[in-house]
Amino acid sequence: MRVLHLALSAAAALALSTTLASAQSSPGTLVSNTIDLSYSSGGTTITQSSAATATFTVDRKIDLNVDGLNGGSTVYAQQAANDAVLSYVVQNLGNDTQGFDVTVDSSGTLGLTYATTAGAEGTYWVVISNNAIPGAGTETLYDVTATRNAGNLPPGGRYWVHVYANIATTATSGQARTFTVTATALNAGSNTIATELRNQGLNGIDTVFADPGTDGFEAASESLQVNAPVLSATKGVAVISENLDGTFACATGSPVVGAQAAIPGACLEYTITVNNGAGATQTATDLTITDQLPAGVSYVAHDKGTFTSVSLSGTTLTAMVSTLPAGANASFTIRATVGN
Repeated sequence: MRVLHLALSAAAALALSTTLASAQSSPGTLVSNTIDLSYSSGGTTITQSSAATATFTVDRKIDLNVDGLNGGSTVYAQQAANDAVLSYVVQNLGNDTQGFDVTVDSSGTLGLTYATTAGAEGTYWVVISNNAIPGAGTETLYDVTATRNAGNLPPGGRYWVHVYANIATTATSGQARTFTVTATALNAGSNTIATELRNQGLNGIDTVFADPGTDGFEAASESLQVNAPVLSATKGVAVISENLDGTFACATGSPVVGAQAAIPGACLEYTITVNNGAGATQTATDLTITDQLPAGVSYVAHDKGTFTSVSLSGTTLTAMVSTLPAGANASFTIRATVGN
């Protein structure tokens, strides 16, 4: 009987025949690692194919990201603006097709009410889009009041959440509202929230949360702030001359010291001033004041002062300022006589 002595030298070769899992392999993918063994004996190379094999099944990784497209900064909108918008992206970073529920929470001093339909003043609504630019893609109105799938995303897929708002005409400068968009992982094709499943062994399929919070949901916040002028107006009246003898030139005459009686024939001067407060976040443009003179006085003249223009039609004066920056004011005057 021949006894075979096996001598394995340090140079004996272990050749690997391996099937490696590629990046983002799908759950359930079987990954097999097999080695072939070869050695020398009696001047002959002897090979053992598939000397050992290890296998495992790729598990399900749930990973996602939600980002505001403005980097968490503030978006500014004008008073009474239509379709002011905040935009967010939802990304599926996992290795399986994934559904996502989207919720939107908001808080702040800017009065906006959530609506499931679009367009009303003082409301905001939510759409899911296939484009980062509002209005540029296919947008689907989305109801955030219940758990519902906003759409399945394949691994690496994304869609955008646009929060539109119609700012009320009564909104004031500096009012703001913060919107937080949260995406929660759902089982694909359903409204069922995904849950972790572990300890299924190497041949089973675990479900593992791999997002930063390891909880299956992510959120991002952006703020919407109103830019508006802060306008106030005053109208004062002073007696320029009592005009006792009826000779005072009311249109051009200088104020008479001590004049205070608004008797018939007296010359009056109205001063109208409009101010854009120092706290305003926007220049007022095309500002118009309409002033109808009251019964009992007769128009004599006006001076446009620091207004852009003042015009008279009948007993009504229309005054306009083209621009009035924050902290600035403008005034004009009207001369009139008390009716005899």
